Amino acid sequence: MKQKFNKYWEECSLMLAIAVVLDPRFKFDLVEYWYVKLYGDEASRYIMRVRSSLVDLFTEYEATSPFTMIASSSGSSSAPSALSLGDKHSEFDQWRMIAKSTTIIPKSELDQYLDEPVFPRTEDFNILHWWKINSPKLPTLGRMARDILAIPVTSAASEAAFSVGGRILDDSRLSLNPDI
Repeated sequence: MKQKFNKYWEECSLMLAIAVVLDPRFKFDLVEYWYVKLYGDEASRYIMRVRSSLVDLFTEYEATSPFTMIASSSGSSSAPSALSLGDKHSEFDQWRMIAKSTTIIPKSELDQYLDEPVFPRTEDFNILHWWKINSPKLPTLGRMARDILAIPVTSAASEAAFSVGGRILDDSRLSLNPDI
C-alpha cells in the first residue's frame, strides 16, 4: 500500500506544490513547511526541485506569451556624444550610464509575485477570482494559474485508486490523461 501511495505521490506532488505556490495565501511558505515535515533533512533538495520546475515552467509560458517584451537595441546618433562635448568627466558619465543600464535587471513577474507579502487567509477566499483580478498585473502567471488550477486532482475515487482487493478501475480511468 505504501509503495502504491509513494508512486502516486511522486507523480503528482510536483504539480500540486506548484499549484500551492500559485495560491497567494501560501506561496512557497506552505511548501517549505510541509516538505520539512515530510522529507526532513532532504527537504531542501525537494524544495529546490519545486523552485527550478516553477522557474522552468514560467520561462516556457513567458516564451509563448503575447505580453513578452522584445528588447530593442536602438542606437540614436542624433544626440551628441558625451566625449565630443569636451567635458573632462564625459568619459566617466558614459561609463556610469553603461554601468547603470547593465546592472539594473528588472524583476520577472514570478519574482514580483513571490516577493509580495502573502494574501490574508479568509474563509470566503476564491483563488480563481483573485487570479482573474490580478492577471492584468501578472499576465504570464495568470495564464499559468488558469491552466494549473484547472487540473483535476484525480478522476477516480480514492477507494478505487488504492484498493488492495484488486483492480476496480483500469489504468485509463486512473490516469489524468486529457484524452479521457
